[in-house]
Amino acid sequence: MGIAAGLIGMSLVPTASYAALSAKDCDGVQRLVCSGDAVESYRVDKSTDSMAAPEVGSLRWAIEQANSSPGLDEIVIDAELEIQLEEMIMISDGLILRGEGDTETRATIGSQEVDPYPVLEVYDVSAPNAVVQVENLTFDGHGRDGGGILVADGLVGFGMYEASMRAFGEFALDFQPDDTLEQIMIENSEFTNIGEGTGVVQAMTEDSSLSLEVRNSRFVDNEATAIRLDGELSGTDGAVP
Repeated sequence: MGIAAGLIGMSLVPTASYAALSAKDCDGVQRLVCSGDAVESYRVDKSTDSMAAPEVGSLRWAIEQANSSPGLDEIVIDAELEIQLEEMIMISDGLILRGEGDTETRATIGSQEVDPYPVLEVYDVSAPNAVVQVENLTFDGHGRDGGGILVADGLVGFGMYEASMRAFGEFALDFQPDDTLEQIMIENSEFTNIGEGTGVVQAMTEDSSLSLEVRNSRFVDNEATAIRLDGELSGTDGAVP
């Protein structure tokens, strides 16, 4: 199933039964998880990246620390950072990835990698009830092949809030979940200039009890279909202009 550009708000539910996560009130805003739920917090204040020796305060260092810390952790990224990764970073545990600043000053994350890999991949998450949540960040593919964030397996929920994804050749968000993923929430986010891939946001819904909600978000100047779902749906609820 494909849905064209210009999507403002909608909810899609696959044929399989599901038990979607309940949103929480986090200081007056609705989120899947709150900063106060985090066991540990790490700050990114450096834009450098090194696979061989990640520098303390870099994004790669912070994610490696969070992966090794059991339970939900939070990474806070300083405003005005321009982070260019040498290669994709793997996320393997529950995580809040949150940028500081406003839409003009928040951090931008991209990749120097030539091969068509995503910037971030969520993979092999073994912790129960794990959620990955992205807030107030910009992801820039600079027109290269590949994608933004790939979610492979192990999560219960994925949330994206007040984020921007632009100029990726294949996709912005790609979900290839196992049967643990219950909820995808995208809110107040923008997707622009995504290339000729199969979908800007794409998800394999067969054999997955998955709820996908998109609220107040924009899909503009994309060559790919805005949302592509591989699976049967029992119904939709929302507005597709």
